[in-house]
Amino acid sequence: APHQIPAAERVSTILARHGGALLADAVGLGKSYVALAVALARQEPFALVVPAVLVSQWRDLLSRFGLHEVPIITHERLSTQTVRPSDRPTVRLFVVDEAHRFRNPETNRYRALARMVVGSRVLLVTATPIHNQIGDLLHLLRLLLRDHALAALGVPSLRTAARRDSDTSLARAAIARLVVARSRER
Repeated sequence: APHQIPAAERVSTILARHGGALLADAVGLGKSYVALAVALARQEPFALVVPAVLVSQWRDLLSRFGLHEVPIITHERLSTQTVRPSDRPTVRLFVVDEAHRFRNPETNRYRALARMVVGSRVLLVTATPIHNQIGDLLHLLRLLLRDHALAALGVPSLRTAARRDSDTSLARAAIARLVVARSRER
């Protein structure tokens, strides 16, 4: 849709510059379509990380574009099974739908995803990147960035900032560079 084109362009730019991005458009704006457009535009292998209940929805979307071999890894698999490096698909981009489910770094799911995406680009997709505190968002950003990646913005350590739920102006600086979030009104 016309409103999705600027989002896809912005996400692509952020991915190219920072190696990761967070797409946090409001519910119903077509985040899945934007994420898929970004992945296809990169013209390189990608994988999806989605909740099990969304696998058929994603398979339907992929098949509309003739894509039948895209690896899909479920959140639940990351939660319950040990993911070894040999299990990792050979991809350059991971698209993580419902990414807010990875806001807690103490879970098996978070740790497995963090290990799996090392060295790859990551596109996180969620309408709700912050549930309880700004630390939720900072933990998500840790999946995209090295711990010290925002030092120039005054955040010497994402891990420390997330634990302290520190100065929100620092998080706003990161959001401006790494997050595409539009409401229906915009």
